[in-house]
Amino acid sequence: ALNALNTYTLTVNYAGNGLGSVTLNPPGPSYTVGTLVTLTATPLITSTFTGWSGNVVTTTNPLIVTMDSNKTITATFALKQYGIYLPLITR
Repeated sequence: ALNALNTYTLTVNYAGNGLGSVTLNPPGPSYTVGTLVTLTATPLITSTFTGWSGNVVTTTNPLIVTMDSNKTITATFALKQYGIYLPLITR
């Protein structure tokens, strides 16, 4: 079921309350059939990467996908939770 140009599109979406970016190697968004694409999620220092969803559900980072269909993959980033820890003082 190849399309006329034998190419597929990889769409990357973002979710969560954190911030980050996803790099594609090789760059997209269009790929010839069978291309292996590495997606690398890079959170900002205030955020953490929590996982991929959509056509692939995993926390593996970087993620390698085979372009055998059109794919939509969402990267989720969460804001880091900063806790304040006071020293325990015993007398």
